[in-house]
Amino acid sequence: MKYKKQLLIIIIVVGIISFFLWISMVGGEPSEGETERLKALKFIPNNLTGAGWMCYIWLWILVGALVGVLFCFLLSPLLLFFHKKILGRKMQYGIEKQPTPEKFNRTFKSFFPALLAINLAFMLAEVGIIQDIVLTDYIGQNSSFERELFTFLCLVPLMMAIAMALFSSTWLLQNSGIVYTNKDKVKDIDQPTQVGNSGGFYMRLLKGYAGIGVIVVLVSNMMILGSYEDDPSQNWLFISILLLGILPFLMILLALPAMVLFDMMQKIRENYIQKWAKIFGIRDLVEINFQKINKS
Repeated sequence: MKYKKQLLIIIIVVGIISFFLWISMVGGEPSEGETERLKALKFIPNNLTGAGWMCYIWLWILVGALVGVLFCFLLSPLLLFFHKKILGRKMQYGIEKQPTPEKFNRTFKSFFPALLAINLAFMLAEVGIIQDIVLTDYIGQNSSFERELFTFLCLVPLMMAIAMALFSSTWLLQNSGIVYTNKDKVKDIDQPTQVGNSGGFYMRLLKGYAGIGVIVVLVSNMMILGSYEDDPSQNWLFISILLLGILPFLMILLALPAMVLFDMMQKIRENYIQKWAKIFGIRDLVEINFQKINKS
């Protein structure tokens, strides 16, 4: 079975989340500290105890990844249209037949979507209006860093949905076999010939922003965290480093159901985007070969 290992991991992850949520809901009233924490967040049930409130956020990250993958059917035609009409106005396009992989190789592909989601959540968590939407007045007396931290945790599921929508749309284009070349465009000018995939430009853009962006966010937060350590009992620097170090890999596990679903829809995805390609005037079947014409 192609997805045997992945389905086992999904069952374990969903089982752990469900178990802690169940224990949290039947385990009695929240402690005073947990009650204070839950009162700060508008979108977290106030009857959760222990690790339940965190598992609730994990559950929504999982759901957000699934929803984001489904949005690829909406965004991918728009990305292809922009590439064809704006970026590749004078380029030749065609459709190359793509092999069907026998093994599932998408387990860790959600790493960059996770980085992008973390980056977006950190940036928006610093906006006062966003904090007012997410947080209650109860947290008004807390430090600025606490406000940003709680806002960040609530924003991660939504940002994961957005990141997965962007990346899955790009993956769809990459796997569709839609390729282009500028061979005719550069035949009379001094520019190199290029052959590329329609999703390659977007993937480089997204990976570059996600990778560099999260590093910038981490460094900037480490530089300003000293101003929040007025209380010796709260090691916010340790919390931030631990959060940024563990969260991407946790999000990879939580996004695994979405990656399996995306892989299962391969034929549907190919047929869907190739229909749009024909609408945009991309109909020719092509084959790209890299062939030596002499031996050195």
